[in-house]
Amino acid sequence: MQTELYERRLSTRDAVANELRARIESGQIRAGSRIPSERILAEELGVSRASIQGALKELEAIGFVERKENCRPLAKLPRSASGPGSARPTQIAVWVHPSLQELGAATMLQGIRSKIGSHGFQLLVGCAPSLDLEVVHQSEGQFLRSLVHNPAIAGAILWDTGNPGFGSSYAALAEAGIPVVFIDREPLAAVDADVVATNNRRAARTAVRHLIALGHERIAMVVNDDPASSVVERIEGYCAALQEAEIPFRAQYLVRLPVAAGQVVMPEYEPLIRELVSGSEAPTAIFAVNDQIAFYVREAARRVGLRIPEDLSLVGFDWLMRWLPAGGDLTTIAQPFEEIGRVAAERLLERIETRSPFIPREILLDAPLVVRSTTGAPRTVAVPVA
Repeated sequence: MQTELYERRLSTRDAVANELRARIESGQIRAGSRIPSERILAEELGVSRASIQGALKELEAIGFVERKENCRPLAKLPRSASGPGSARPTQIAVWVHPSLQELGAATMLQGIRSKIGSHGFQLLVGCAPSLDLEVVHQSEGQFLRSLVHNPAIAGAILWDTGNPGFGSSYAALAEAGIPVVFIDREPLAAVDADVVATNNRRAARTAVRHLIALGHERIAMVVNDDPASSVVERIEGYCAALQEAEIPFRAQYLVRLPVAAGQVVMPEYEPLIRELVSGSEAPTAIFAVNDQIAFYVREAARRVGLRIPEDLSLVGFDWLMRWLPAGGDLTTIAQPFEEIGRVAAERLLERIETRSPFIPREILLDAPLVVRSTTGAPRTVAVPVA
């Protein structure tokens, strides 16, 4: 009787081991992800936890399970099981923002492709079908959820759209063993992940230092009303440059333009800028958080009769407007979009190929100042505003 009971238990353990092995080989349990808990597996398969424990030991012995201290066992796919017939991840998922037509996103994607293609992976690219913020967040959420249960996904490069509620989605990717690298900005949600971005603080400080070196002391900054880490860091760089030059910060010189559907609200931006550049204490220079806003500032200044740079110096950030007919003369910060994509892809491939213990890294790339014709010495005589 005891022998029969032992054989039945052994058979159950082997059946459980075969089932778990099949799930790992098929990608249903992703290699590198945590095995579901003993309690969950016991309830799902209708066996005892002792059978689950025995099956895991058997799978560990043949290389399908890896144990780490204070951690649930990890699924593993031995080299012997990774032949032509096995299900191996073949795709890198990329979420870009705001759209594929946006030059920064397209250039960054080009950098990603230059690295990923030579390693045999395909790109699965997603972006929102609209600039409406609700649609953007809904689309990104659906994209993230689709990755968790897709055995073809080896890793993901994500351009966070600023929804703090995506923490659970990012945690689900980590739970599934999918390495993630964020580009351009840190996610608002708390998550341990790599980030590859511009050194926004240093670049903004460089831009404002340039204006100070020309003799400007009344320097304003115009930003979009966006909680993204990149915007926050550029404001910090602006403030740091003023502080080191012992120029007092003036709250009225920091102007936030309202944003709707991912874009600055056109009817509302002009009165704010007109108010900023008018009066006896108007700034003699403006640092814009990006080139698009720099163009809004230039147009508003022109409408009130100010000349650039004779009456008002102007610096942008990103160097994307150089592709437009009237954009090549803007003094701006040249963001290394293609290099950001390339470095993010390199970091992700490293994570995929080595599976080494994960230590989050923040990789910040320098962005040089490109001096063109929109900056000059401050005016010495007040100019009447029309």
